[in-house]
Amino acid sequence: MKKIKLTFFISLILFCILNGVAQVVIIEHPKYKSKTSENVDITKIELTEEYTIFHLNFTASSRYLGGGFIYMRNSIYLRDVETQKQYFLKKVENIPVYPKKYEIKGEGDSLDFKLYFQRIDFCTKTLNMFEAIDTGFNFFRIRLFPYD
Repeated sequence: MKKIKLTFFISLILFCILNGVAQVVIIEHPKYKSKTSENVDITKIELTEEYTIFHLNFTASSRYLGGGFIYMRNSIYLRDVETQKQYFLKKVENIPVYPKKYEIKGEGDSLDFKLYFQRIDFCTKTLNMFEAIDTGFNFFRIRLFPYD
């Protein structure tokens, strides 16, 4: 366990030092502690010089058997778990922003989309994503490093 923590610590230091050198960091299928919607999943996160890009997939469950709709709220944001710093949505790709809607045909209908947020600090280890506490989708403790 000490070896894993030491490896993580060294990786984190190198990552922060090389911040100016690295162009894009890609995190495939990031781990998270919990989420509020069974229909949405994070497939990839890109950390670029300009944005933090979340690649997400919506797949309609049996709840959407007769159809329905989805959209993105422009109030969605990321929050660093450690510092509480917030990062706000800058643009979306392939999903409408409310009041526009994407019509769901029924169960199994799928939509891949991207959310572009302000660039996070490159030393950020864990994030929460908040769309809406009551009705939206939220992710808690999204890990950007495997051993935090």
